Amino acid sequence: MSSERATVLFVDDEERILRSLRMLFRGRYEVLTTTSGHEALKMLRERRVHVVVSDQRMPLMLGVDLLRQVREISPVTMRLLLTGYSDLSAIVASVNESEIFRFIEKPWQAPYLLDVVEQAIAGVDLARGSIDEGLFADLSGVLEDTVFGVDQIADLVASLKDFSRRDQVHAESVDVHRLIES
Repeated sequence: MSSERATVLFVDDEERILRSLRMLFRGRYEVLTTTSGHEALKMLRERRVHVVVSDQRMPLMLGVDLLRQVREISPVTMRLLLTGYSDLSAIVASVNESEIFRFIEKPWQAPYLLDVVEQAIAGVDLARGSIDEGLFADLSGVLEDTVFGVDQIADLVASLKDFSRRDQVHAESVDVHRLIES
């Protein structure tokens, strides 16, 4: 990483979440926090931010919408989605459209979150040409694994929906047979 101290911006509508994140990352990076997606975009226009970590479910702006705008304003800034909900379609769409580097489920595991943010910062350094090719290969592999994992989740959900429909049809046909027999 370069000698510049990396800046991480956390966006969540819950102050207690922001306090926890600020405490977890203080001393490692310059930490910015806001409860507003619009304020986050303003901060991003005013200063260089390496990583934006946004909650998905916020009252005025969904996290994926914020991260899409972050990409437009600062394409090099890495984007992470923090969610306590299984909004799979939004997550899959965001990953597929390159809106996000990773998504992290609430409640997060501190070592995992620290590692993911560190990887994201390394990705920003790479985009700016300040790290070696070996790390580039590692990051490429991580990103490939993430996209592959999300595709597998989507396939699993589709299979479960199909399985559920077949069970429903089978149950309905059993009920029809019972009516015919009685």
